[in-house]
Formats: sequence, structure tokens, C-alpha cells
Amino acid sequence: PVSAGHSLSTSGGVLAVDATNGSTLWYTEITGETDFPGDVRVTHVHYAPDSRRGAFVLIAGSVRGASGPLLGTNYNTPVRGGANDWDGFVTKLHPETGELANPFGAQDVSIRIQSLNNGDDWITAVCYQDRDKAYVLGTTTGKVFSDHLDDDGGAFLMKVDIDTMQKEWEIQLEGLGVLGTACAIESQSSNSGKNFLYVAGVLPVDHPGLDVEGNRKE
Repeated sequence: PVSAGHSLSTSGGVLAVDATNGSTLWYTEITGETDFPGDVRVTHVHYAPDSRRGAFVLIAGSVRGASGPLLGTNYNTPVRGGANDWDGFVTKLHPETGELANPFGAQDVSIRIQSLNNGDDWITAVCYQDRDKAYVLGTTTGKVFSDHLDDDGGAFLMKVDIDTMQKEWEIQLEGLGVLGTACAIESQSSNSGKNFLYVAGVLPVDHPGLDVEGNRKE
């Protein structure tokens, strides 16, 4: 199939393998619905053995044009904001079957991450914290954080409640060419009493640096 605005569509996938003997347990194709196939890149996967709602597999990646419940949108509906820019997504799968996880009540099991001005948004790292918290790091050519003043892109970071797939907070590290590359989070069971999130990134050679609010220094 061919999706509007660009060439032949591509899909992503998640494979579960028995670590003892290498046999395949299940494979799930991560793609859009029939009318909106688009392009999908699955780049991150985490196993969560002991969440408030049981075990699940958390996947994340980037998507262009594709629409569907595995990608943070409703069944067979166009992507809000257009089909030609890249968005991020985070989704929960059932660990035994690879199917979309069962929602708890009316809560979502997938979230779509889109910049306000339809820039390209790519997920570059996901840090999972026990008890259903995930920190999503990415890079955008637009503005993901609604209170951010600058539209010229940068890295973004958000905390997501995996139970509800709702964002708890988000920040943007300002400047075209600023890239988020990696993150690490202390476990809540850590004896340090701290709850620190560590983020790595790349600044362009002509970038003046960032202040404590993530804004470009003057």
C-alpha cells in the first residue's frame, strides 16, 4: 500500500523469543489500519514485570501517517494534524501474546506524541521506572511543550503515567539541532532517597548552552 504524501509504507514489529532455546514465542506487527498504513519505526522495548495492573511490554518509536490503536490513535481515523510529519508513540502490549494490552476501564494503553506546529518528533530514549512511570526523551523540529516560547525545535522530555497513558509533565530543551540521546532513572526502591533522572544529549557547536529551565542562554 502507498500512504498519502510519501512512498511505499513501512511497518515495525516486536518479537518475543525464549531466552533458553531461542525459539520464537510470538511476533506482533506494529502498523496502521488498512486505510492509514504510513511508516512505523519501533526503536525501544521494556519489560515491566510488576506494575499496578500486572506485567506488560512497553514499546516506543516514531510513526508517520499511520493511524490505529497500536499507535495512539483511534481505529481507522486520519491522523490529527496531517500525515506527512513524524510523531512519537508509546504503547503497552500483553507479554504472553503480544496483543495490545487490556485497558483498565476507559484508560488508554497507547499515547501519540505530537508537536503543536506539526514538526517532526522522534523518540530517542525511554526510561521505565517501577510502578508504572516512564520518561520519554525525544527530538523535535517543532514545539512539543505548550508553554515553550521557541518554535525552532530541540530535545523534549516528558513523564508518562503508564496506567493512564497521560502526561504528568513535559519540558523542552531549546534550540534547533539540540538532540536528546539517552536517559537513566534511579529505581524508587533505591536506598539513596533520591529520585533523579539523568539525560544525555548533543548541542550544536554554535549553541550557547542551556539554562536550568532548558532555555537557550543569551
